[in-house]
Order: sequence, then C-alpha cells, then structure tokens
Amino acid sequence: MRITALYAAPLVLLYIAMASIVVRLRLKHRISLGAGDIPKLERAIRAHGNFAEYVPFTVLLIGISELLGASVILIHSFGAALLGARLAHAYCFCLKYHGILRQIGATLTLLILAASALSAFCLAL
Repeated sequence: MRITALYAAPLVLLYIAMASIVVRLRLKHRISLGAGDIPKLERAIRAHGNFAEYVPFTVLLIGISELLGASVILIHSFGAALLGARLAHAYCFCLKYHGILRQIGATLTLLILAASALSAFCLAL
C-alpha cells in the first residue's frame, strides 16, 4: 500500500493541524467542552469532526483497492483528489467559512468515497 501511504501521511498531518486549531481555540477561550457560542471554535470543531467522519473510511477503501490490484493511476487519482478536496474543505471551513471550495471539497470527498467503495467492491468479486 505504498501509494495509499503517500496520501494517508499528509492527510494525517492535516488532521493533526486541524486538531491543533481546535485545541488552541479551546485554550484561548477557556472552553473544555462544546463551542461556548464561539463561532470560530464551532467551525473548527465541525471541520475536524467532518474530516474524522469521512477520511478514514475513504483511505481504507483506497488502500483495499490498492491491495486488490487497482491501477496505479486510479489509486493516485483517488489519493490526490481526496487530499485536494480535504485541503479545500478545511481552508474554507476554518478560515473563510463561506466559499465555493468548501462545497467542492465536500462533494468531491463524497464522490471519492463512493468511487473507492465501488472500486473495492468490484475488485473483490
């Protein structure tokens, strides 16, 4: 799963960066649970949570597809698209909030999740 690892590693670093933003905002506003009516903290929490909800399943399915013999081009396409989608989503969610890149990132993530599931399923047959 060498190709999957090339994309999983930077995705984990992005996850850690997003977690750091949440921690920093919690410390700054002295909030240990919830968002405390701080919109920026609420957005950071949801961006981090959204990442945690979608990315692990997607990376797992990309890795399964790679193990089952999917083409190198397909695995790179899934990985690069997922990394780009999550960077765009995180940027808009954490910094701009209202941006077309957020919608593109979210939509692309769901498409990659579906495509990688279909790929893993078909290769398993």
